[in-house]
Amino acid sequence: RNDNGKPPLNAALEAKDEDAAEALLDGGDDPNLVDWCGRNALHWAAKKGCRLPLFHRILGMIHNVNAGDNNRTTPLMRAARQNHLDMVVSLMNHPGIDVNVQSSDNWTALHWAVEKNRPAIVAQLVSDDRVDTSLKAYNCTPLKLAIDRGLHECAKILREHGAPEE
Repeated sequence: RNDNGKPPLNAALEAKDEDAAEALLDGGDDPNLVDWCGRNALHWAAKKGCRLPLFHRILGMIHNVNAGDNNRTTPLMRAARQNHLDMVVSLMNHPGIDVNVQSSDNWTALHWAVEKNRPAIVAQLVSDDRVDTSLKAYNCTPLKLAIDRGLHECAKILREHGAPEE
C-alpha cells in the first residue's frame, strides 16, 4: 500500500499508468484488494478508463463483479457515469453481472447514465431485458430524471423502450 492507503494496482489505475498496472498484475497483485473507499481495481479501471485488454484482464480476476464500494457503487455504475461504453458492454456481458444493483442512495447504472446525459449508454442498458427501468432513486425513475433534467435524447430512448415515468 502507498501513503494514501491504496493498493499499488489501484493507484496505478487511478494515475492511468497502464504499464505499471500490467507489471503489477504480472507480479501477482490482487485486483480484489480495496482502498479506504472500498474500491477495487475494477472500480478504478471503470472510473478512469484503460485499454480494453487490461480491463478484461482485471475483470477476469475479480471475485465479485457486482462488488460495491463504501457507497455500494459498482464498476458498472462507474463505467456508465464516466461514459466508458466499451466497459459497460463488457460488464453487461459478464455472466455474474447484476445490471440492477442499487447504490446506497438507490441509484442504478441507468440512473447514472441518464444523470450524466450519456444517451449511447442509456440505449445500451435499456437494450438488455434484464434492466429494470422502474427502479427509483429519490422517488424518481430514470425517465422522470431525464424529463426533470431536460435530457430529451435520454428521455426519448427510455420512452421507446417502454420505461415508466412514475
